Amino acid sequence: MRASLCLAVCAIALTSAAVAAPAATRLSIRNPLDVARTSAEVAIPASLLPRGIRRGQWVVSAAAQIAPLQLLKRGGAVTVLDLPAHGSVTAVLRRRAPSDPAPDDFVHATIPVKQGDAYREVPRFVVPKSHVIHDPLFPIEGAGWESGRVGYRVYLDKRSTVDAYGKKLPAPVLHLIGQGRDPYKGSYHDESDWGMDIWHVGDSLGAGSLGVLRGGMAAQIGEMHRMVAAVEASGPVLAAMRIDNKGWRMGRRTANLVARYSIASGSRLMMVSASASRRVPLVAGFGKYPNTVLIRSDAASGWGYIATWGQQSENGKDVVGMALFYPAAGILTVADDGRSYYVRFKNPAKARYAIAAAWVKEGGGITDEAGFRAYLDQTAAELSHPAVVTARAK
Repeated sequence: MRASLCLAVCAIALTSAAVAAPAATRLSIRNPLDVARTSAEVAIPASLLPRGIRRGQWVVSAAAQIAPLQLLKRGGAVTVLDLPAHGSVTAVLRRRAPSDPAPDDFVHATIPVKQGDAYREVPRFVVPKSHVIHDPLFPIEGAGWESGRVGYRVYLDKRSTVDAYGKKLPAPVLHLIGQGRDPYKGSYHDESDWGMDIWHVGDSLGAGSLGVLRGGMAAQIGEMHRMVAAVEASGPVLAAMRIDNKGWRMGRRTANLVARYSIASGSRLMMVSASASRRVPLVAGFGKYPNTVLIRSDAASGWGYIATWGQQSENGKDVVGMALFYPAAGILTVADDGRSYYVRFKNPAKARYAIAAAWVKEGGGITDEAGFRAYLDQTAAELSHPAVVTARAK
């Protein structure tokens, strides 16, 4: 009797689980451009996701590709796919199977902090008031995020400035460098097997930092009452970091500034969005250095860019490309103050832009100016015409 009852109960449980488990969902993903896209970031709205999808791991199967699907804390999901020119692919969202391949790229976000005699990664960190620039609290002076192509970090101090790392190898490195451990011994300013710090920040806006207009100059953020860093996502598709600057001082006034930085698998593009609690002259830009060629687009709509190519690396010898992409409708001016190239936003309390750094010694990367110019035009076109996702009938 007990055995029969158990079998009945188990059968009911299995049936309920099968009913509760979300079924695979079919979507249509369209590339509106007349050129193929490699490692295209595809945003999928929450309304198109299967019910109950937050249980288990999911993948996207499309045109012989099986890519990971990452659910976002703020809603929706994201994946990365190769898309044909001016065409659509049918994508099936389904649970990951044991036979599915592991992701062939990665992204990682990290806040490495000294705790006792060692450095450990933490998901969230409130910067203590005792912290001063260049003390040993952070091995990379702050928080970082990276793909297999490039790494970025933001200084967790009054500068709140972004820097860039060139990478020869696709493995995660930002949580290991600067700690004196093999094979990452030595200064990250010196070229190593994994790569190096490729950008000189100084008093400029660094490698695509947020700033504020002060006296006609694009200035670094400056003093604040409290700074908090938090990892919002760390793969397999998207790495994202949130930085809260509370009590940001601007003369006699204060404001709060929230900035989000993200990078997708297979990409060198860092997306940035920010908002301030009051109207301030927000700007974003990167350092200006000699021995470079200035490259600008004339976009009146969609996304435009301002970029430089030349010997502007941290060591003063290597060729680096640096670009800032911006939505033309959201920009008041594109300017040069002698220290930084920067854009000023029409809405003085909100910013949205993207940054890309390219080092010629990067593994399989961009090696010449022609290739960099082609990348700029392709990326601006992709930002202006994102992939379109719609439901597809079964």
